[in-house]
Amino acid sequence: MGKMLRLIVLLLIAWPVLAESLFDNKLQFSLPSGFRRMTSQEIGLKYPAVHPPQFVYTNEGLTCSVAFTHSTSKLVPADLSKFKDFMQATLQRQQPGLEWETSEIKQVGGLDWMHFVFASQGTNTAPQPPPQIAGCHRCIQNSAL
Repeated sequence: MGKMLRLIVLLLIAWPVLAESLFDNKLQFSLPSGFRRMTSQEIGLKYPAVHPPQFVYTNEGLTCSVAFTHSTSKLVPADLSKFKDFMQATLQRQQPGLEWETSEIKQVGGLDWMHFVFASQGTNTAPQPPPQIAGCHRCIQNSAL
């Protein structure tokens, strides 16, 4: 147990985070240091879809991002799995060659969330190996609602 506690403390010290909140504090989360909110111009370049994400946080090289959109559409919990499949197909259509790491329904703070982790060729970047997604994944895993 002592080793586990030291490991957790070490991770907390070694991984400084940026605390953020969106949507009138309904969503609160932490990002690794070095992440920042993308400008609307950067979002337009990185996500050229008709409806890009509302908020995107990225690392300095714009190679790893975490995106959030709040929809006013009503969705009952029983339909979340179908909507996840629809969103996954839409993302795949919009970004051919997308490499999926995770596509799942995940419980965070007692609520079901769609959780996607993938690598894609950005419109404003040269081809690269898939980014180290673990950092982004950790941010989402440790989100507090």
